[in-house]
Amino acid sequence: MTHLPIKRCENKENDIPDTWECRYFISELPQRFKHPELNKLFDKWCGPTAENDLYFIIDDPKVNIKLRKLKERKPTIRVRILRSKHEEFELWHTEINNKLPAPTEVWSRVLTKLKVEGDINLLSRCSEPYQVKQALLTARPNLLHKETWKHRTRYIRPEGEVEVAEVTIGTSFFYSVSFESKSPDPDEVLAIRDELSTDGLGIPKSYTKLLLQISPT
Repeated sequence: MTHLPIKRCENKENDIPDTWECRYFISELPQRFKHPELNKLFDKWCGPTAENDLYFIIDDPKVNIKLRKLKERKPTIRVRILRSKHEEFELWHTEINNKLPAPTEVWSRVLTKLKVEGDINLLSRCSEPYQVKQALLTARPNLLHKETWKHRTRYIRPEGEVEVAEVTIGTSFFYSVSFESKSPDPDEVLAIRDELSTDGLGIPKSYTKLLLQISPT
């Protein structure tokens, strides 16, 4: 996918509402999901945005724990929880979204999710993802984790969004196509998915499910 000049859209970093998502990972991007085609169909678009995410992998795919680093912004610790499902769409709730360094009460909650007995005072002084990684792996050397690199572009309508991304995880490369909405009614974004068709996209899965399938670090 050719990287295009960035078109800015609204900041979604804070006060994130619950999000309906249906995501596909594929090796080849169908023509209908390339920029010239999607640009014709959507009111606006923004991207590509470069993101570096470090996921900590637990056995429960309903829990998404990651450190996110974006250019010119402070890294964040994020925890999302799967709340509900509607057809193939999943409703994800952002439980934690704190900039680093995060306070001890945040790390206490994160460690509970990870089932790790770590040093919350040490973690509360960490301002970079590599420092958090080192602290967590010191507490549990076998803690599974995966680093991902993403270049994401979003195509936006009032009813919902389509996100197309290039995703690199270790030596593996994927395209991700995701249909997303922050509306309480997922049928509106489901209609967008039906309009574009999921032919050739396979079975949808979340990042947590994908990462559980990939061999550990």
